[in-house]
Order: sequence, then structure tokens, then C-alpha cells
Amino acid sequence: MLAKLNGNLMNARLHLSRALHHATLIDDVKSEMLATNQLGLLALARNKWTRAAELFEIAERQAQAIKASRLTYVVCAGMARYLSDEKALAAKHLSSAQELVEENLAQAGNDLLVLGEALMAMDEVGLAIEVLDEGMECAIEAKQAALTERLAEYLVLANNALTKSEAEQYIGLRQYLDDINTVEQTSADEFEERMSGIEQQVEIMSQPIEAPDGWVNAEVVFPTSTKFTVLRQIITSGNEVLIIGQHGNLGVVGFWLPDSEYNVSAGQNITIAQTQVKLADAPSELRSEHNLSSLVAIKDCSKISFSA
Repeated sequence: MLAKLNGNLMNARLHLSRALHHATLIDDVKSEMLATNQLGLLALARNKWTRAAELFEIAERQAQAIKASRLTYVVCAGMARYLSDEKALAAKHLSSAQELVEENLAQAGNDLLVLGEALMAMDEVGLAIEVLDEGMECAIEAKQAALTERLAEYLVLANNALTKSEAEQYIGLRQYLDDINTVEQTSADEFEERMSGIEQQVEIMSQPIEAPDGWVNAEVVFPTSTKFTVLRQIITSGNEVLIIGQHGNLGVVGFWLPDSEYNVSAGQNITIAQTQVKLADAPSELRSEHNLSSLVAIKDCSKISFSA
């Protein structure tokens, strides 16, 4: 998966295909299942809906064979079939997901959190929000306070990272996924209260970062231990690099790296040290498209580090 973290989806696909081949040769069903699922996620990231669905369906059958948790595979297969406009197959997966959720709400909430994390790491924020929403419902209904808090944290990050185009892309999918779990009125009220709080936190995180004018030491703005998570990389019309990163308290920022080449992908960590930075308000177009709170220029681009 290092190739995937380095932004090379094709190499990641090749390595996973080899891993799947070796797992098949030694009859390691669990490894086959995990590799097949990862291939499905890569297909999902490439908008290959039908291929993704086929891979998730294979992973789900493998999970059944070894009695492993299969909710995430069923949900992903359903989403992929829905997005490929195969509504009848999507409905079958939805029915299976409903049964699995009903069997164990707490486990379902945890499984959906894991899936939401994976989707966010692949910059599939729109899909992640839909999944995390359902996970939140399950956790609240199962009275899992710690799990509910974790889901709320990820929903803040996901909603803060959601772009305008992503918000419009999966409108129909929300209604489809909403039927995975049906909550009682008391739980529904708590869910709405939680979502209201999440919206307020997202609004706070969208405010520009306060910093002195001009060039200042990075540690003045970002404590040494501060890590941002890469959401995406953009190449501007002037062939300049803008890396969109997110922090749990500082929101979404754009790191402007005009004279550098980086091969990064969603999910990697960003740290900056021993250099100076300059902050500016993001242009309205970038702010609207990527929810940027600020732009960050780095005096010495060699001092920005990326890690898995």
C-alpha cells in the first residue's frame, strides 16, 4: 500500500493484484479477502463502479466463507451498484446490510467508522460522510458513547473537507444509505443534535488562521508537533503545486509550493519545521471549492515533510 500512499494508484493496483495472486496460491482466504477489498476501493476511487462492485461482492463471499465481518463489503458493493445505476442489485445489498446492522448495532457502527476512515484517506470525502452518518446512527442507538465521539470527530473533518462538487455528486446516495438503519425517535433527536454541533464546529474551523503579517517562524503558527493530513494535491494553471491539508483544530489550508514537485496522496501527514511561513486569506474561488481557511507559503520548501 506504500505505492497508494505515494499517490501511484496504478502501482498500488499492481502490488495488490500480486498479493491477491500469492494469497490464492497458498489458499489464504483472509488475505485474498483483504486484497480484493483494497482493489475494490482503488476501483471506487477511479470511478470504476461496476468493477468495484464485483470486487466487493467477491470480498463479501470470502468473508462469509471464513465467518468474518462483511458489512463494509456489502455496503461498498451496494454503493457501487447504486452509482453504476444498477438499482435492483443495490437494493439486494441494502437488504443484506440492514440485516447485518440489526444483528449488532455496536459492531456495525465500528465497521462503518473504519470504512469511513478508509474512504477519507482516499479523498472520497463525499462517500465517507454518507457512511459515517450511518455509523453515527448505529453508535447512538447502541449507546456507545466513545464510538459516537470518534464518529463525530471524523464527521467534523469530513464535512470540513467536503468540496462543492463532492456535495453535489452524491445527493441520491444519501437517501439510499439512510435506509441502512432505522432509528427510534429518541435516538433520532440525539443524532440531529449531534449533527447540529458538527455543523457549528465546521463553521469555526472554516475561519482564517490568525498569524502575524509577513514571514514568521513556522513554530509561531504551527507548534512543532502539528500534523496536517493531505486531502488532495492541485496543479494550478501556472504549473504550481497547491497541497490541500487538514488539521483537527486549524481547519483546511492550502500549502503553496510554486517551485517544487511532490508525489503525495490523500492520507499522508504533513509537518513543517525550521523554516518561515507566510499566511494569507485564500482567494474566493479556492475558498469556495476547497473550504480553505488560509493559504500558507513556505520560505524553504525542503522543510515540509510528508509521511504515511
